[in-house]
Amino acid sequence: MAIITLSALGHSPGTTTTAVAMAMGWHRPVMLVEADTSTTSSILAGRLRGQVPHLAGLTNLASAATHGELSPSLMLANSVELRPDRRLVPGFSTLGAARGAATFWADLLPALGSLDAAGTDVIVDLGRCDADDPRAALVASADLVFVATGTTLPDIAATTAAVTGRTTRLGDLATLLDDVGHGTALRLVLIERAAENYSSAEIRRVTGLPVVGSLPYAPDAAAVHCLGVPGGTVRRGQRRAYERSVGALIDGATRAIASRRELIDPAAASGVGPGQSAAGADAGRDARVGGPAAWSVERREAAR
Repeated sequence: MAIITLSALGHSPGTTTTAVAMAMGWHRPVMLVEADTSTTSSILAGRLRGQVPHLAGLTNLASAATHGELSPSLMLANSVELRPDRRLVPGFSTLGAARGAATFWADLLPALGSLDAAGTDVIVDLGRCDADDPRAALVASADLVFVATGTTLPDIAATTAAVTGRTTRLGDLATLLDDVGHGTALRLVLIERAAENYSSAEIRRVTGLPVVGSLPYAPDAAAVHCLGVPGGTVRRGQRRAYERSVGALIDGATRAIASRRELIDPAAASGVGPGQSAAGADAGRDARVGGPAAWSVERREAAR
């Protein structure tokens, strides 16, 4: 099984929409955890169209954690069904509860690990999350760490923004993972914009990171996942293209988990199926980085 985090470092390219789309198309039982602390649940209001009251979720789990009562069964009780074998733990019910949850994330890890061990994959939607965020405890323990970015120059600039004269947002995240032996977990998810998109190869070159998947600019199809728009109202061609891309992203995640598992334990890798956890330390730092490259993107006209 696997624990996957999905976050953005710069602009908001559609991280939550992507997390929901992945959960809805996932190949195994999955729990989606809405861990964005900048807002209350956007999935209850969006995908579920405000029809489910915000009675369950992270607020209850954080309260239980303060009393040492957090458990996988309590997580299940504080989840809602998206569809069979697809469940959601909604985010915090108030912003105050989210701000007071700095120590909660380390307490949440054992419960997530128990779900993982019991055969349920976990996707954690973090929204925006830098390496110094308290939720980085989840990132450091994940099997895969996906950073979503738009594919325009402003998106790339925000994702790779300098923190100091020597480090960047993306570089700090890579260092965090390298320090705990999970350097090979880091991947990019590309989300196209309406115009001025750079290619996967260009973005891979300037960031130094592998791309696990790319989603097209398809706002009507994406609205099925972020706003609960009935799928039948979306043009068939647009929705099929979007869902194919989501499927390719999920397949890419499966391959990435298998690749990390083989790197960690080649003998064990041949005896387990797709989606199982790559628990343990990486055998070494992925050849992809010495930290993301200092980037400069030439104007597209100059590259032609």
